[in-house]
Amino acid sequence: MMGGAGDINPAEPFERIAAKYDALVASPTGFPYEGYNEVLDQVVRRAEANAGMTILDMGVGTGNLAQRLHTLGCKIWGIDFSPAMLREAEPKLPGAVLLQADIAGEWPSAVQRRFDRVVSSYALHHFDLRAKRDLLQRVAGRFLEQDGRIVVADISFPTVIARQEARERVGASWDDDEHYWAVDETTDALAEVGLRVDYSQVSAYSGVFSIERT
Repeated sequence: MMGGAGDINPAEPFERIAAKYDALVASPTGFPYEGYNEVLDQVVRRAEANAGMTILDMGVGTGNLAQRLHTLGCKIWGIDFSPAMLREAEPKLPGAVLLQADIAGEWPSAVQRRFDRVVSSYALHHFDLRAKRDLLQRVAGRFLEQDGRIVVADISFPTVIARQEARERVGASWDDDEHYWAVDETTDALAEVGLRVDYSQVSAYSGVFSIERT
């Protein structure tokens, strides 16, 4: 993950924001984190998590979603690209297995197992649609129990048209290097690889995907 001398560290933007992230999302208004806590609460509801369940958080960040599941008595594994994010998460998640890894790469041996639930929040918009599809297909096939479920919260819109309309409203705050979700194109892409999508729009800019095998 880390480059040699003179290379750019791709985790560096996340390292800079880690210590400020919780304050940033504490009472967010506007794009992109409006409704942040309601969105995470919806993930917990859609996951239907119970004590003793094994849960993997992809892009665990500072641990805000995983902490909700940990409080319910779930057994938590978390992976994240950023060591600084993981340091912020550790005090919130005693006993959890937290590992540095690139979500899109090969994962450490400690997570080479199947989970009752795989969750993610505000992480997968860094991947384009094809990469999202390929990642979710891999997770469903290799890391999810047969009756398991993937639940993803992220910046998302019901349609491609709605996403474009949001871009026009938001203006300069919109990041054209990111790949914010559109439910219509996502549903079609995941159906191609045998995954069914159920979606809830929670705030003006974010929603929750519940993804299962067909």
